[in-house]
Amino acid sequence: RLCNRADPVRGWRVERRREARRSRIGACPYAMVRSMDRDGLILEEGLGAAVNESAAGMRLLLGIAPPPGQLMELQPCLAPAADGHYLAEVCWTKPLREDEQGRLYLVGCRLNFKTLPGRPS
Repeated sequence: RLCNRADPVRGWRVERRREARRSRIGACPYAMVRSMDRDGLILEEGLGAAVNESAAGMRLLLGIAPPPGQLMELQPCLAPAADGHYLAEVCWTKPLREDEQGRLYLVGCRLNFKTLPGRPS
C-alpha cells in the first residue's frame, strides 16, 4: 500500500493504489535534500533501480534508506531528462540486505507530480 493517509473529511484511511503495478526494471537517477541541522542541508544524488510502477507510485531499490515523508526528485526510468522529472514522496523503506557489497533497501514512493519537458523544475 502506498502512503495510506486518513481522509480529513471522512475520517478513514484511503487506499492510494487502485491501479495495477507494471513491471519496469531500469536505472532511475534521484536527488533529495536532507537537513543535517538548523544551519545545513545536504543535496544527495544517486542512481537507484526502479522495480515496478503504477500511475500513482513506484518501488525503487536504493543503497540509502530515506525516511517516510522524504521528497525525492526522480528521472523517469530509461527516459531522457528532456521528458521531465517526478517529485515523489517516500511512503516506506524496507531493508533487504546488508553485506560486504553494502546495503540495499526497497523504497515505496508516491508520485506527486511530473515536471513538463523543457520547463524549469
